Amino acid sequence: MSIHRVMYPHHITISVQNLGETIEWWKRNFGFSLIIQFRKDSMKANVAFIGLGDFFIEIFEFDKHVIKQRKKIKPSNFLRETGIKYLAFGVDNVDEAYDELIGKGVVFVQEPILGSSNHKYAIFLDNNGFTFELFEEMEKVG
Repeated sequence: MSIHRVMYPHHITISVQNLGETIEWWKRNFGFSLIIQFRKDSMKANVAFIGLGDFFIEIFEFDKHVIKQRKKIKPSNFLRETGIKYLAFGVDNVDEAYDELIGKGVVFVQEPILGSSNHKYAIFLDNNGFTFELFEEMEKVG
């Protein structure tokens, strides 16, 4: 069996300062559901999995967390730094999703725009200041 036939996105893991606020933010704004929440004493952390369809976010809240100083920079500049940048959520219509989320108070750092790849996107921050993207395929690639 080839890994290419069985591999699919399952979850992303984030560490936050407030587990409860983060769970509620994703539930309220995107419709995620709480799957499981538990204490992991060996790590001195509270952990939760929230899900939407077949995709999950694993969230850690450590008793003693380290706050990473996040720089305020333009999205085009932060791509120059090495590392994983954001998770993109595919949507049918970026403009409609943007309007709905703006109405819910979600903060966007990039309004909807047609990118050089001929796909539309918008970039937003979650309640922790982490970066995510809404992505609309304008035409199928490949």
